[in-house]
Amino acid sequence: MIVYDIQCMNGTRIQDAETTLMKLMNTKDLLVSIHVSMEYSGYVKEGNAVDLEFANNKGNIVKGEVSRISNRATEVNGELGFDVEIKLNEQVDSLRIGTEVVANVYID
Repeated sequence: MIVYDIQCMNGTRIQDAETTLMKLMNTKDLLVSIHVSMEYSGYVKEGNAVDLEFANNKGNIVKGEVSRISNRATEVNGELGFDVEIKLNEQVDSLRIGTEVVANVYID
């Protein structure tokens, strides 16, 4: 379980039952989001295998697969591309929200 977006501190008064204190995410449901250059738009498909290497766990390759491809182009660091979500095939306990990742997507 990952705790994130903590909205309170020690001594904070809770206003009502609708107040959000924090958010929880099950690590089994965690997805990796990457930005892929438009030049690969015709090659990346849902179901493609992916090897991931996380900055906080270098040398350890985690297997995954493309689970969703955005149909909207976005610009990141001056490069036009599209977002791709990757579902992990194994649980990674050391994974943290916002961790940098190198992803190798295998295309047909």
